[in-house]
Amino acid sequence: MAGTATKLPHIVSVFNECQETSLSHDRLLSSLMDLYTRMPFSHFAEDFFELCRYSLVSAERTVFRERTVDFIVRAVVHISANAAEREDGNPRNLLLVKMFLFCAKYHECVKHAPRFRCTQFIHKLLEAMGSEACLPVELFDIIQRVLLRRSTDVKPMIRVQAALGLARLQNPTDRKCPVIEQLLWLSRHDTSPDVRRAALAAIVLTTFTLPVVVERCRDVSDAVRKTAYSILAQRSVVRPLSIAKRIAILQDGLTDTSPDVRKAAEAVVIAWFNFLDQDPILLLRRLDTEGVPKTSKLCLDHLLPNLEEDTLVTVITKWAADYLDERHIPKPDRCSVECVFFWRVIIEYLLKRQNADDTSEVNNQVEEGGQISHAATTSSSPGQIAALLERITPSVSDYVNFIIHRVDSLLVLLRADVDYNENVMEAESVLEHVLLLCESLDLSDEFGRRRLFDVVRGWLVCPQVPASLTKFLLKIYFNLESNVQNRVLKVAEMTSELLESAEEATKQQNLSVQTTVLTAAGTSSNHGDVSSRALSDGRSPAEPSHQPQAKPLNKARETYLRIKVAELKVKLNELNESLSECIRVKDFERATSLRDECARLEGERSALLHELTGINLPICMSDTNGRPALSASSVHVSGTMKAETVTEEVVEIIDSEEEEEENDESDPKVILVRRQIKYLSRLSADVVLKANKMVVVTIQKSPSLWSLPPSLRSLLYNLILPSVQHTDLAIRNQAILALGLCCTLDLALTKSYLSLFYEAVKLDHATVRVTAINCIIDVFVIFGLHPFLEVAEKFDEVDLDIGDLVLLKSGRFYSGAINTTASETISLALRLLAPMVELIDSDDADLRTAAGVGVAKLFIFGRLLSGRLISRLLLLWFNPQTAELPTLSQSLGVFFTDFACSSPERQACVADAVLPTLTILVAAPATSALSEIDPGLVVDLLARLTDASCLFPKVQSRVAADGGEDYKSTDNPCHDDLAMRLSNRVLNAPQSAEARLYIRVLSQLRLSPYKAQLYKDLLRMTDLMFKKVERSAFLSLHRFRKNIQASISASGLTMDDFLLEGSDVVVQQSAPSLSPHAEDRPTLLESPGPSKLNLEEEEGLSQRTLIAQNAELRSTVAGLSFRSPSLASKLLVFSDDENNDKKEGEGEGIVISEKEGEEDGEASMIQTRQTSSKPLTRSRIRVCKTPTTTTTTTATRNIRTAPKARVASVVDREAMPPPSSSIAKNNVRKKSEALRSNVRRSSACSSTRKK
Repeated sequence: MAGTATKLPHIVSVFNECQETSLSHDRLLSSLMDLYTRMPFSHFAEDFFELCRYSLVSAERTVFRERTVDFIVRAVVHISANAAEREDGNPRNLLLVKMFLFCAKYHECVKHAPRFRCTQFIHKLLEAMGSEACLPVELFDIIQRVLLRRSTDVKPMIRVQAALGLARLQNPTDRKCPVIEQLLWLSRHDTSPDVRRAALAAIVLTTFTLPVVVERCRDVSDAVRKTAYSILAQRSVVRPLSIAKRIAILQDGLTDTSPDVRKAAEAVVIAWFNFLDQDPILLLRRLDTEGVPKTSKLCLDHLLPNLEEDTLVTVITKWAADYLDERHIPKPDRCSVECVFFWRVIIEYLLKRQNADDTSEVNNQVEEGGQISHAATTSSSPGQIAALLERITPSVSDYVNFIIHRVDSLLVLLRADVDYNENVMEAESVLEHVLLLCESLDLSDEFGRRRLFDVVRGWLVCPQVPASLTKFLLKIYFNLESNVQNRVLKVAEMTSELLESAEEATKQQNLSVQTTVLTAAGTSSNHGDVSSRALSDGRSPAEPSHQPQAKPLNKARETYLRIKVAELKVKLNELNESLSECIRVKDFERATSLRDECARLEGERSALLHELTGINLPICMSDTNGRPALSASSVHVSGTMKAETVTEEVVEIIDSEEEEEENDESDPKVILVRRQIKYLSRLSADVVLKANKMVVVTIQKSPSLWSLPPSLRSLLYNLILPSVQHTDLAIRNQAILALGLCCTLDLALTKSYLSLFYEAVKLDHATVRVTAINCIIDVFVIFGLHPFLEVAEKFDEVDLDIGDLVLLKSGRFYSGAINTTASETISLALRLLAPMVELIDSDDADLRTAAGVGVAKLFIFGRLLSGRLISRLLLLWFNPQTAELPTLSQSLGVFFTDFACSSPERQACVADAVLPTLTILVAAPATSALSEIDPGLVVDLLARLTDASCLFPKVQSRVAADGGEDYKSTDNPCHDDLAMRLSNRVLNAPQSAEARLYIRVLSQLRLSPYKAQLYKDLLRMTDLMFKKVERSAFLSLHRFRKNIQASISASGLTMDDFLLEGSDVVVQQSAPSLSPHAEDRPTLLESPGPSKLNLEEEEGLSQRTLIAQNAELRSTVAGLSFRSPSLASKLLVFSDDENNDKKEGEGEGIVISEKEGEEDGEASMIQTRQTSSKPLTRSRIRVCKTPTTTTTTTATRNIRTAPKARVASVVDREAMPPPSSSIAKNNVRKKSEALRSNVRRSSACSSTRKK
């Protein structure tokens, strides 16, 4: 024992010295090793673990404590690994086992510090043991059980250490491993980002855990996302991921808002590039370059700048040798989408580098000598870039020949296959990237430039070139033609030429069909089919087949025949209607006669048409619409008449029948549109789509076009409006878009055709509806809603509860806002907004996105204000279904911040949305998606958005300039108004679910200073709320009252200025609640004394004395003959954070004194007997409150809040010193005995009355 006593101070010195610096740890480990070998193990372990306990008492991450922990871990591992076999027979790693058991012994402590240190010890020990270390099965189970238990600890710092420790205990080959399941759960569901990050880093990457890592690439925390991308970059994971996941990973990471995450995503791209042997084509093939070129472009834009100079030169040289020929054109067998795409991107990148180097060289030359020498050292890089460009850039002539070859190949594929297949789509994609390459070429060669211009123009007017290339061809054409007016005029001419070319192609196609039919008919006649044709004509087979030739008609005869055909058509329509009526009433006899009459008129009509056209049209009955339907029999054409002329006449006669029915007084534009509808229906759908695309791209690429030119106005009636009624969906969509773009250039045109967009929104396909919504929103953004109120008079009435709508005439609402409160104006505006507002709740994701973003545009561009519409947008943003729509969620997220922080008026509009939003959330049924929304998140957002401190600095400066001397930077008018409105709502229904949510908002409001009247009103309403609301809302009410006190203190006032009036209010509110038999109830025999004992500020008493006093007080109250809750609830400190419990308890806890305990006991008895028929909850609410003043009646002495108690206590302590603990105990004992005697007297009186 003497030896132990001499060695123990040496161990203490080792532990003391290890805290100073980590450089001495190696020397101290040797000293500790010597002590271990010389001392008995039991003595060494006892002293060692006794010193280790000192490291468990604090969780503070100081440098000295961390050094001690690291030294202990190193010592245990070092001794267990290097110690010799002991003579007492103990194993070498016995100290390690004891250390694990030591941690398992204290890991369930109440204090979080021992739990944290034990978990940290286990984590560091497992990490320091090495990859080949082994543990006994029993010890392994103990460690696993401890770490799994600590992974669910309430402290995030402990869960982090547990997750890091579990990394060594997982079995990657077992899907049901409890460690892996716990790590996956922590990485996905833990509330702390540090825990999610630690669990994610601890997971072994397998095919089972890979989806979770990919999922964390979209975590809300930047650190977690960065960790997920770092894991993918370290493992170079490519093959196990699908193409869709690769695209999502790169798209999300490279466009992330955090620079650290973007850098980690770039590391993923580089890792994938190195994994694929630094081949850019293989990298692009791992992505969907053809379907999603945007992501591939993003990938190369972040890859190329991060490559070293030598690597970049090697990659480009190797690719050019494998894929380009001597003309710097892709080889025919290597001309894939990936090859052409990389060709275009690498040329654009090198040109950008060259321009940047030229700019920096110019800047360096104007600087001083030191900088000039630096520029000379880096001058070799531009020359190398120029050489690479020359190696891969073709000439203009070679480029034109190449695109001509590609277009011819595409046309061959289109002629071979009627429907699109993969080869056609790939050829179009290749051609698109080749056309985009034109922007990087040097067009200074006039010959090549003119040839390119002619080739592009020829393709634009060619009906065979698909419409998908229109955008890229026009882009080249606009680069060659810079004048906007000439550009628009030339495009209008090319559109007309395109339609004419398509019409000629249609005629030639019909001619070829007719020629084929005639050839087939002549062949059949040569094979002896004369008898059948003779029988069909009513002749004998012996009679020769003779067809009379059509005689030429003069103009008068032709007009007469046309009029007769039209008259017969009218009669046939009337007879068909009569025939249908007879069949409906089952008058079959008359129906038979009408049928015969129809057949006779049809024969006359066929004869007239034969005389007019020379074609033997068969007699046919009319269809249900009254239009004659030709049979399927072949039409014999006279040999002297050309097939083309015959076809034209037949189509013209049949189409002209409906045209002649039109009224002569109709609008010429309407007649023109109707004729164009029939005209376009004969053309190819791809040609009509191409023509509309040309109009759309022309307007979109002409930003300086502010009015609708005559050339585009002519296309409006000849092309766009007829295409709106086309049967093809893509054509209708492009036509609606073209019409919308034209309307943005002309207000009168918009008024004429605004109803057309609303019809499309109601009746058309979802794609067309989205386009129509966008057009309506753009028109409203440009012109506002006021010009279209007269158009809205023609619309139907709508039932929308948006009575706070305000229309703005100008985008600067603070200077041109007009509060249109007239019901008619609001009604007309709601008719215009109704389709968009209704589609906010649509089941279709695209419609919901278009409507939500469109309404947000109207707000952000200053066209309207409405709190209820903002409420609809808030609920749409918080809807769980919106999380699956990134465009909608991101747009609304940016909108709320920009809108609320851009001006005080807009912030007030958001404040008006608070009450409707919270009301709808509370009233949402369980089946609604809104029931899944966390109201706390909504409350936090609304409190931040309506805070005046969130305004942009420029806005605050402008408001300060407009306010002048009366403006104060600390004013918060929105929160002041919300405090009054929410308080009134709470008092109207204090027991409702809405009241609890309103109180939660109140607790987060920041009131303006220097508003004394506001503070008085709020204090009155707060006292009333304490009486009426449920106990669960007391915490938020205390916070609200604390905010009021903070505002009072910031205003230079004190609570004494508000105490008297507050107590008067309590008396007035509580006096009527007394029972008429209150005089029969016992009262106190003497007034309370002035001395009060503040339990939290008394320095002379220990914690154990305070507990004894509280226990004695509880026993005194418990002796009363009525049921009431314990007074220990008065000692509760209302706080959410356990770290701030002590601080908040010292600052604003409820103060209890002996005298108040007696008064509360009696008041509790009175209130319980008074409200005996009410639920027990109300009795508990009464007991938990302290008296307001010491001079009020016993009925009103049971309510007092913490700040007033604190003020009264301070005043009394200034009047006289606090009593000692013995005097306080005697006072409590005396008052308790007096209170018991009163209770007995009252019980005796009540029993006498009953008898």
